[in-house]
Amino acid sequence: MRSPRRSIPIAVVLTLFIVHPATSQDDGWRTIELETTEVTAPDVAVSPDGEWLVFTLLGHLHRVPTEGGEAEQLTFGPYHDADPAISPDGTRVAFGSNRDGTDSNIFVLNLADGQISQVTEDSLAGRPAWAPDGSAIAYLRLRTRSYHCPSGRAGVARVAVDGGGVEHLSGGDELISSVFYLPDGRLAWATVEFSLRPSTRIDVLIAPDSVETVDTLSGAMGRVLVDARGTGFYARGNPQRASGMLVPEHLVFQGLAVNEERRVATLPMPPCQAAVTPGFAVAPTGDAVYLGEAGGLWKYSVRDSIREPIPFHANVTLEVREPTAPATIAFPTPGDLLTPRGVVSPALTPDGESIVFGAADHLWKQPTVGGPAQRLVDGSGYEREPALSPDGRYLLFISSGAWKQHVQLLDLETREVRTLATGLLYWNPAWSRDGRRVVFRGPEVRWAVAPTVLGGRDMAVLLRATRRPKIPLPHASRRRARTRRVHHVGSPPP
Repeated sequence: MRSPRRSIPIAVVLTLFIVHPATSQDDGWRTIELETTEVTAPDVAVSPDGEWLVFTLLGHLHRVPTEGGEAEQLTFGPYHDADPAISPDGTRVAFGSNRDGTDSNIFVLNLADGQISQVTEDSLAGRPAWAPDGSAIAYLRLRTRSYHCPSGRAGVARVAVDGGGVEHLSGGDELISSVFYLPDGRLAWATVEFSLRPSTRIDVLIAPDSVETVDTLSGAMGRVLVDARGTGFYARGNPQRASGMLVPEHLVFQGLAVNEERRVATLPMPPCQAAVTPGFAVAPTGDAVYLGEAGGLWKYSVRDSIREPIPFHANVTLEVREPTAPATIAFPTPGDLLTPRGVVSPALTPDGESIVFGAADHLWKQPTVGGPAQRLVDGSGYEREPALSPDGRYLLFISSGAWKQHVQLLDLETREVRTLATGLLYWNPAWSRDGRRVVFRGPEVRWAVAPTVLGGRDMAVLLRATRRPKIPLPHASRRRARTRRVHHVGSPPP
């Protein structure tokens, strides 16, 4: 059975490129050849020696010298390939692809013979990053494909290239946009935190269950890379994203030796225009950045922000077919009964007798042995993220309505609902082990807590979302670290 394929509208190809005679296939797909000197929103990676680039063009990987020239197509077939990452020895390329029939998994291309092997078996994996010794690949495990900047909620995982189990290194409840290795070999990732002034924090894995925040960048950064010398971070994304408005995308360098944030480039394309921020690459010497914009490939000088075009010519082979009309959606009339097609956030009660879950914008409870589901809360608001207390009597959840969000507590015995907090945005509700405190996140605080929920005392703030002092990377500075923030993965910071 053939894997699902991604169709490319033939009419669009014809208007942009010269199309050569196609060969017919029995299943409606055709192989066409075309040539182009342009590319839209490519992901770009640079080789360890700085001599060549790998970039995405029409859903496939291509290789071209950094000075430009004839581009060589590396991957073929009716698939969509993205997020190339070149191995430290320059012999292999890791990338995300739907060639196994899922939304995306991580594959490795051997450049010597063109062989491709699959290394992950997730439903949606992307953004691969090689370990410095080439033995493992770290990547993001996304909950769902995101069409919001900079990425969807994701967790960090790591897998050995030659086989073995997957290490789950973080939970899947944060907006993690990038994963990468530091020059000293430690694994790090970038997490976006939205508030009135969004920021991106850099966390480093210091133990199997603990991470350390080493820096915070201003803005919602969809891609983050570390300088090969360990002097700072390069980030591409949105410096200010307020009220859902798009502003020009920036490429910035955040130094660690001094409190320096320097703009390398202002890019005209809003980062959400292509669903996610395209990947870029930093030259091994640290003096240039390679990226795609305005229909081409470009080299930006880090020192003076001067850009130079990287001209290329590519002969591309694609498999295409006529577009298939989408299925017609029959919208119900008010008052009709509907059967939900899916559920979200299922939670088992402590006694194991019932399941609480979300469906059709509301929260429900159903016996594990089967039977009708019972709606838990009256009203027309949107209810999400149910969290049961350790004794199973109370349900903590987030509700939305009238442009406000609420952290609410439901007594499952009396059906009484109490509101603990009201604001613009809340997420990640959870309970303490003794069931006397709850914790949740909001736009102005990383974590807030109601110390005695059952006693009804006021909410207290654990950690405000302010810019944190930096912790230099090894050999980046002789300064003594002024502060350290260490917390366990999946748990609130202390």
